[in-house]
Amino acid sequence: MGRMQRWIVPVLSGASLLGAGCYSGVDGGLDGELPPGAEGGPGEEDSGGEEDSGEVPGGACTAEQSGAIVRRLTTIEYVNTVRDTLGVDISVDAQAQLPDDLRSDGFSNQVNGLLVTFDHVEAYHDLAKVIVEQLPDLPGLVSTYASCTNFGGDCERSFIEGIGIRVWRRPLLPDELASLQPIFGAAQDEGDDFMTGAGLVLEAMLQAPQFVYRVEDEVTNAEPGQARVLGDHEVASRLSYLLWSTSPDDELFAAAQADELHTVEQIEAQVDRMLASPQAKDTALRYMEDWLALAGLPSITRDPELYPDFSVELAQAMREETLRVAEELLWEQQAPITAMLTADFTWATPELAALYGIEPAGEGWQRYELGGVPHRLGFLTHAGVQAINGHGNRPSLVERGLFILGGVLCSSVAAPPAELDTTMSELEEGQSPRYYSEARLANATCNACHGQFDPMGWAFEHFDGVGAWQETDEFGNALQQDGWLTVPGAAEPIPFATVEEFAQVLSEDDRVAECIGVRKPLQFAIGRPLGSADQCAQEEISAVAAEGGGSYHSLVKAIALHPNFRTIRTEQ
Repeated sequence: MGRMQRWIVPVLSGASLLGAGCYSGVDGGLDGELPPGAEGGPGEEDSGGEEDSGEVPGGACTAEQSGAIVRRLTTIEYVNTVRDTLGVDISVDAQAQLPDDLRSDGFSNQVNGLLVTFDHVEAYHDLAKVIVEQLPDLPGLVSTYASCTNFGGDCERSFIEGIGIRVWRRPLLPDELASLQPIFGAAQDEGDDFMTGAGLVLEAMLQAPQFVYRVEDEVTNAEPGQARVLGDHEVASRLSYLLWSTSPDDELFAAAQADELHTVEQIEAQVDRMLASPQAKDTALRYMEDWLALAGLPSITRDPELYPDFSVELAQAMREETLRVAEELLWEQQAPITAMLTADFTWATPELAALYGIEPAGEGWQRYELGGVPHRLGFLTHAGVQAINGHGNRPSLVERGLFILGGVLCSSVAAPPAELDTTMSELEEGQSPRYYSEARLANATCNACHGQFDPMGWAFEHFDGVGAWQETDEFGNALQQDGWLTVPGAAEPIPFATVEEFAQVLSEDDRVAECIGVRKPLQFAIGRPLGSADQCAQEEISAVAAEGGGSYHSLVKAIALHPNFRTIRTEQ
């Protein structure tokens, strides 16, 4: 066994090298700029091996294709890919062994945050062994790709080429085949049979960068800076991870093999088919969960003396509440994402309904109309959204205002000076959070930044650290909810008197529609922050999505059918 392990390590070594440098390659096919600190594209070894399949699609933004993509699979993508490629559920082991995906630029799937550490490399090595051990039918898998099980060139090559195209999501290059075939020889030398050798080959493939990363590379005969059409296998992978967060299914692979993924009509047919799958809904809800950081809810802690009814179960219900509302609005009704701002219904367990002051309608999850429930309108008033942005037992108006600024308006302010003391002031009688906020705004230096988000955070002063409504804080201070929304270029800000009015004001703001209806989901879809060079493509995608009603379905379809989705520019 030790000798066979030595054959596996050279195949894996590329993953650690990629983790050290190429994780910051450009993703998404929408611009030609590398993010700050980015390296160049991958070497020829990881090329898809497909020649230019035609002329670069036309369009107003075709001058701004991206360089090569090298992006690690997120943990969810890794688990899904293993399940859909090999029929093995690795979710429990992967969650236990892989380091958490880091949140970067507001999401956990951004290329800049998908680093590979030595802990990742060790985990991928151990998980590869677990996956092979848990294969439901290794002999059946081998027989799918090889008609014989004798050591020797033809049998070995047949299995490696057949399983390789599924595991690495494209045909293997000759040197890749040559690097894997000696593993069979090592197994034979150790006295093991063909099945053992096949398992070790698969184990090596599962640790390789070609599996762990989504790799696209320029063709070897392309001139520097030249745009080219992606090969059909590359398009298949882009579609599958965009819509399903997993590897291509049999139909996508068959279309790629038949060279049937390079026209608008062919891609549109696949997108329509894939949007009808439950996996597409799962990806849409995963976007909502990631955008709103809902996955962190079960891990937040609150002082049991201040919040005796708060529990992990209640936090999990908060997370699911927002996802259930999103599923009904965005998936079943195919409403625009902005409809989440003024949703006049919700889903709740008896415990969550009680937190909202609603008489529970029954056991388990129930749908509630919010018309007669004060202070509850849209997702911003969901307990989970308030709790995750509350940042502690005594929630911060600053943090809640910053969430609106960055997460809903796609704007930002500079970080405070390092020497500035940002410790929250202790509350006392007569000095509510609003008292300190107004004091900041009275200071011209502080107002330069805080004036952009504090008045929006005022809308949420009544919500405590777990999102429950309170008329006064623990010191008896009266709380307020009036504030204003600043509109760049406007003579006066837009005032609001209640949190419900604030939700309505936001729903009517074009900046909000572009931010949460296009820009945020587009960033999640391509896995990297958007830059100035993306503006053209973003506007085109936005216009096409609007023609389809502005729904998540129409947006994803507009992304997939945009010319830049299936083009790539070689590195300068």
